[in-house]
Amino acid sequence: ECIYACIPQIIPYTNTEALLALPTLSLLKQEAPSPTSNSDVVLQASSPNSASGAVGEADSNTNKNNKAGGTGSPLHQLLQQHGQNNFSNLDTSSVNSGSTSVQEDLGIDCRFQYVLAAATSIATKVNEETLTYLNQGQSYEIKLKKLGELSAYRGKILKSVIRICFHERRLQYMEREQMAAWQASRPGDRIVEVDIPLSYGVYDVIQDQFLLNTVEFLWDPTKEVGVYIKVNCISTEFTPKKHGGEKGVPFRIQVETYLQGEGSVKRLHAAACQIKVFKNRSADRKHKQDREKILKRPPIEQEKFQPSYDCTVLNDIATDSLNSPPPSVGTPTSPNATKFTPQPDTQHA
Repeated sequence: ECIYACIPQIIPYTNTEALLALPTLSLLKQEAPSPTSNSDVVLQASSPNSASGAVGEADSNTNKNNKAGGTGSPLHQLLQQHGQNNFSNLDTSSVNSGSTSVQEDLGIDCRFQYVLAAATSIATKVNEETLTYLNQGQSYEIKLKKLGELSAYRGKILKSVIRICFHERRLQYMEREQMAAWQASRPGDRIVEVDIPLSYGVYDVIQDQFLLNTVEFLWDPTKEVGVYIKVNCISTEFTPKKHGGEKGVPFRIQVETYLQGEGSVKRLHAAACQIKVFKNRSADRKHKQDREKILKRPPIEQEKFQPSYDCTVLNDIATDSLNSPPPSVGTPTSPNATKFTPQPDTQHA
């Protein structure tokens, strides 16, 4: 069922107990330790010594020619390249263990997966959380998929919320102030926005002018779904300016999925990944610099670093650890919110 199994980061553990032992990420409360990478699961990774698919060759600009419907996107091509039939034996029973309590309460399968079409950094040590580089203002696809049994979801519409949050604890406690300061310096801009023409399988996209770091939309879990987002802030904008050359702060892309009932909203699942955002399309240059830096190390030192993955799979979060408020039931009619509905997706119907 898991069509993203071509990316080795998806299931970094091969046994269920190890997956269940993963520490959870608490929004705005702690910096989550990352799962250990499993070097045996390598299908689409670039190690420091590999000759093909080098990190320095990762080109985030490939997204700019994507067409709505997703068939021309690098993420779709990557999945097709490895063949979805190869993934039928993949054990996904332990995926999304953070949603176990919700699954028991609702009596439905709450396993989901979100994949960001952007490469991870090779300069990340084993046992550390992956880090993904993005270009400011460039569209990147996040593919959403309901894993496992779909029968309970037929006829149901889900709501997902995408947030850009701080990764570092010192900024988590100051998020509201930091966002307000950014808004004052960039009037009229959003921290995150949806690229409506490129997105497919989603509708009622809401971008509230007072929630600059949040977008939400509806989608059918039985259909192909991909939402393209742009992150307009850069990591150095939240770094104290001293003498130039400051290291940018990491952000988090967090996706939360909800089931709307009569007068209530149930959070089914949540996941996140760590990112850094660069201006002037510097993400590709940063990948190249990372690769060159790692290659200069002795082979035994290179083994301490993760390979680069072509796409980034968001790590599951225990839903009961989140402090973010759920979205309101139904579609807001507030003048603060702008609602868009993309054209129907005929290619994936």
